[in-house]
Amino acid sequence: MARRGDETAYLQVSMQISSLESYEREFGDLERIKDNYPKYVILSDPMATLVNDDGIQVLKTEDYLL
Repeated sequence: MARRGDETAYLQVSMQISSLESYEREFGDLERIKDNYPKYVILSDPMATLVNDDGIQVLKTEDYLL
């Protein structure tokens, strides 16, 4: 969880998501959070396919940092 001023967001950082097990690990906890704060999975894998999953935004590390 990250806060800046009155902004709040949930962040999950991963090298890559290459299996169902890693998908569940990275998305599972975020999917269980039922509030309306933004949720992000940040991947350092440059070949990652960026998809929105149940309102969770997937970003490459460089895009998140910019």
